[in-house]
Amino acid sequence: MTPARPIRVFSHPAMLEHRPGSGHPESPERVRVMLAALRDSPIAHRLEFVAAPAAERPAVERVHARSYLEHLERLASAGGGILDADTVLDGHDVAIRGVAWSGASAIARVEVSIDRGPWQDARLVGERRRHSWQWWELITHLDGTCARSLRVRATDLAGRTQPEHPEPNRLGYGNNAIQEIIVHTS
Repeated sequence: MTPARPIRVFSHPAMLEHRPGSGHPESPERVRVMLAALRDSPIAHRLEFVAAPAAERPAVERVHARSYLEHLERLASAGGGILDADTVLDGHDVAIRGVAWSGASAIARVEVSIDRGPWQDARLVGERRRHSWQWWELITHLDGTCARSLRVRATDLAGRTQPEHPEPNRLGYGNNAIQEIIVHTS
C-alpha cells in the first residue's frame, strides 16, 4: 500500500500582522486559532506546514486586474485607506527594501531584525545570480511614531552568513558585518 501523500498547509508569518479592519472575517487571531486547531487535529501527522512564497507581480496580475493593483499601490503610498466596505489597508504596513551581494555565490536568504527583535525572512525579488545584486523586501507592520533600529543579514548559497562583528584585519578592509541603522516612522 502506498503511503498517503502529505496535505500541505500554506501560511506565512506576515498573515499574523495583517489587520484588514474591524468587521472583516480575516484576522491574525483567526489565523492563529486555525493553525493551532490543525496542529492538534487527528490528521496532524499528515499535515506539512509550508511557508507560502511571495507571489511575483506577473502571477498576481493573472488573478487581479492591473488597475486594482495600481489602486492598492496608490493607497499604500498615501499611508493606507479604505479598500472596500470591510477592508482597510493599514498605514502602518511598510515595505523595507534593499540589496544584498556575496562574492562566493548567489544570495540564498535575507533576514531583517527590527529593534533587535527576532530575525524575519525577507522575500527575494528577481532571479538569483552569482556576482549580482539581489533585491529583497520585507512587508511588515510598525505601530506608532518613533525611532526604530533595522539590522539586515544575508546568507549565500555557499552557506556563508554575514557575521555580527567585523573580522579584525590590519587595514580594516572587507567589513561585511551586520550594520545597524536608525529610521524614524511617522
